[in-house]
Amino acid sequence: MRDELRELFVSTYDLDLPPGDVDPTEPLFGTRSRFGLDSMDTLRFIALLNERYGLDIAATNTDTFRTIERIEAVLGPRKATTVREER
Repeated sequence: MRDELRELFVSTYDLDLPPGDVDPTEPLFGTRSRFGLDSMDTLRFIALLNERYGLDIAATNTDTFRTIERIEAVLGPRKATTVREER
């Protein structure tokens, strides 16, 4: 899932780098991010994740989605539940 999230992140924001260059622990959004993305970009990414994985994740705490590692931790159990329900 980590590689999939990296690819999605890089393609969503049209970044000029290989997805593997996104460290799973580095900030993706905000002032400490090297990508220049802000909280509105976070909301866009959350909406995309909801659409792509058929989830309903509220965007109440954008800090939860600050790194690939944290996104993976949130999505992992939810994605697994969604897949089981579809079978």
